[in-house]
Amino acid sequence: DSTDFLQATCSLPSHAGSAAMGNAPCSTVPVEPGKKVKPLLDLLKAGGGVVTAPDAAQNKDFLKELDDVFPELAIYKQGRIQTSPGVEEISGSPTEYYRTVGAIVALLSCYSTSLQEDFGLECMSAGNRGPMSMDKVPGKFINLGNKKNDYNEFCRKFAMFMTSEDDWWSMLVFLVVHDVGKSDGFRKVVNDSLPFDMRSDDHDRALACALSDPELKRKL
Repeated sequence: DSTDFLQATCSLPSHAGSAAMGNAPCSTVPVEPGKKVKPLLDLLKAGGGVVTAPDAAQNKDFLKELDDVFPELAIYKQGRIQTSPGVEEISGSPTEYYRTVGAIVALLSCYSTSLQEDFGLECMSAGNRGPMSMDKVPGKFINLGNKKNDYNEFCRKFAMFMTSEDDWWSMLVFLVVHDVGKSDGFRKVVNDSLPFDMRSDDHDRALACALSDPELKRKL
C-alpha cells in the first residue's frame, strides 16, 4: 500500500520522494520483513524466457504474483489513463499496466545480471524484436544485445547503490506506484480533496499529495 511506498522512497534521490520522506536514510525507516526480489525473478525465469514465452499467458504465474503483491497495479487498468501528457488511452486499456510491468522486468533483469546470470541480458534483448533484435545493426534503437559488456557494467554500477535486498525491493515498489497518478480516477480523488486553486492534472503532483495526506492514503 502507500505506506510501503513511503518506506520504499527513503533511500531514493531528492526528486523521487523527498516531499514524503525528507530523504530519510533507510536505516531509520523499517522495511516489512520477508519482502524479497528473487522469488519474482524466479517466477519470471519459470515462464520460459522471452524467446519461448514472450506473452502474458505463458507468464501468468509471474503476473499473478505481481498483482497479488502489488494491488496498486490494478489502478493502471481501471478507467482512463493518461499515458503521456495530453494523451489518454481508452477506458480499461492495459497499456500503462504493461509499461509498468516492463519497467519491473527491466529492474529484475538488472538484478539478475548483478548476480552474474546470463538471463538478465537475454530477458532484455533476446528474441524477435524487429529492429531491436540482437542480430540487427544498432541504429535508431539502443541494441543491448550487441552491448553486453556495457550492459553488464551498467548493472554492476547500479548494484553498487543497492546494498541490500531491501534496497532492491524499495526500487521495485517505487516502479510499481510512481505513475499511478496518471489514472483519471486517482487524480479525481486527490483533486476533490484539495482547494480549487491547488488542483492539478500533473500525475506526479497528485501522487505527492496522496502520499502526504493520511486520509487519502486510506482511500487510495
